[in-house]
This record gives sequence, C-alpha cells and structure tokens, in this order.
Amino acid sequence: MRVTTNFVRLALFAALLGCMPRAACGQAGTVQKLLRDHYPGHHLLRLDERDADTRAFLLKHFKGSDPSVVHADFDGDGHLDYAMLLKSDTSAAAKLVVLLCDAPGRCRGVYELDITGYSEEVYLSLLPPGSRVVESESVESKNQSSPVNLTNAGIQLNYFESDTVALYWDKKLKKIVAVGTSD
Repeated sequence: MRVTTNFVRLALFAALLGCMPRAACGQAGTVQKLLRDHYPGHHLLRLDERDADTRAFLLKHFKGSDPSVVHADFDGDGHLDYAMLLKSDTSAAAKLVVLLCDAPGRCRGVYELDITGYSEEVYLSLLPPGSRVVESESVESKNQSSPVNLTNAGIQLNYFESDTVALYWDKKLKKIVAVGTSD
C-alpha cells in the first residue's frame, strides 16, 4: 500500500508541475540542474523570445516538445546527452551548447556556438542515427567534406527559412563536428 501511495503522490506532483508523463518532469529537472551547475545566469531560449514567424512555425510543428533542447545519445556511450539553446538572463547573448553525459546529472560541455544574432529565428531538431550528412556546396569552399552516415544521433541547428547546420560526435576526432547542410 505504501508504494501505491507514494506512486500516487508522485503522479499528482508531476501533474501539478504540468509534466505528464512523469519522465518529462525528470528531464525538465535535469535541464534546470544542468543550467544551474554549468550555465548560471542562462535559461532555455523561450518561445516568446523568437520572432513572430518562427514562433508560429514552432507552435505548429513542435507540439509537446521543446525546440530549444535535443536529448539523445550523441557519442554512442549509452547515456543520453543534451544540446540546448541558451539565452543570458541579463543581456541579449545567446548560444548553443552541447553536453555529453556519462550518468544522469554528470555532464560536461563539449561544444559552444554563439547564436546571439540569430536567437529569434533558431531552433533545434534531432538527426536520428542513420541520417546522411552532406555539406552544402559553397563558392568559398573548394574542399568539400565527404558525406557522413551518422551511427549515433546528431543535432540539426535550424535557422528559420534559411540555413541548417548538422552537428555530430566524431569518434576519431573526439569532438563535435559542425557541417553546413544548406544555403
């Protein structure tokens, strides 16, 4: 009976927080802890901080998920990692950060990108394992990189109605690699 009572209490608490299923509360709590521990003075980029067109697109296409967070195993170690769009609490500064985790709550930052000038129009999406990443052709770049088939999840940084950048963990280089995938 005690287990049932505790389960009911946890379910009621989760419902009060607006995080059903309960797993959503765990992820939201973990994100808040990561922000507090690794990025004090920052918050997840909110919907109301996007421009009107981007906001309308996100409301239509991201029901039930947060376009400022991707939670997946980027490095193939069996632990879920995080990519987050963050905004400063005190300035216009914004950035993309990628954290690799080896256990719940034990994460380290491995990538940062300043997105301050684009924060009103940027959002994240998941690149599932098996996705093919191909660098877009560029006038400046004569040395195109070879296409990559992702063995683990990757991150797609989307600039609304503009460019996309694929980010993935390169096991050989032991770092996040960014590839412009459209102009």
